[in-house]
Amino acid sequence: MLKEIIALFIGIISVSLAANMIKMLPTLTAFQIAFYRMAFAILVLTPFILFFLKEFLSVRKRDLIIMTGCGFALSLHFITWITSLKYISVASSVSLVAMNPIFVALIRFFVFKKRSKSILYLGIILGVSGSVLISYADMGDVSSPLDLISSIKGDIFALLGAFFASLYIIGGQMVRKKTHIFVYIYIVYFISFVLLLFNLLLNVEFVFFLSGRELFILILLGVLSQVIGHSSFNFALKSISAETVSLVILLEPVIASFIAYYFLSEKISFYQLIGMFLIISGVFIGIISEKTFNETC
Repeated sequence: MLKEIIALFIGIISVSLAANMIKMLPTLTAFQIAFYRMAFAILVLTPFILFFLKEFLSVRKRDLIIMTGCGFALSLHFITWITSLKYISVASSVSLVAMNPIFVALIRFFVFKKRSKSILYLGIILGVSGSVLISYADMGDVSSPLDLISSIKGDIFALLGAFFASLYIIGGQMVRKKTHIFVYIYIVYFISFVLLLFNLLLNVEFVFFLSGRELFILILLGVLSQVIGHSSFNFALKSISAETVSLVILLEPVIASFIAYYFLSEKISFYQLIGMFLIISGVFIGIISEKTFNETC
């Protein structure tokens, strides 16, 4: 359990860098950024396939179907979320896309008929309330109808990103119980990579020439945010509930906002600080409830 909790926090620190790095790529489209992120992740992982051939060959058909769905969900998550960053601030975008604890809880309850402990739902309510407060503070910055429309579009894309992330997390937990972590992440990332490549070719958006700065940022996205960040979450899903994993991801806007404050000069308002406090409180409650649940099992 301790290893999974450590992995969660390594993951959240790694993915919190992503939104700010994406903001530094204004000339690239959402599809291009998502594709190169996955391409560099696959490039790093591929040399290790030979060490896990036995595990790859033992994958069940049912699990392969679920992993394919996870790959679709992951690619759609990246496209919608990255698009939202073109319209709204880092704080607002990552706050809304981190609303996935609600989607995870609803899907698990209504589709899979599974319930978590009441105290975990309290943590989700606190965390999501903090996210809403951060997003509301960002909405207060609009100064014209066009700004409002842009903000609403960004919010919609971010919420779609949250929904697809929820499907990705739930699918991951269904498979990770019996599937090796490397096999899972490679298949899911590769499927996502192929889908994004197909879309780029279909829309004639493929870019062969990147500046040194763009290349460096995209490599960081692939290695830090994907291979280390997302893979840490997927590792944790074997022992920690999807609700708790999605709740910990709510820390992303807290960390990302402070990074944006120092490196992109984005302001942090009083309401955003309150929202961050609520998120941290919710995550703390979620971790405690998970620990208590595992100790009583």
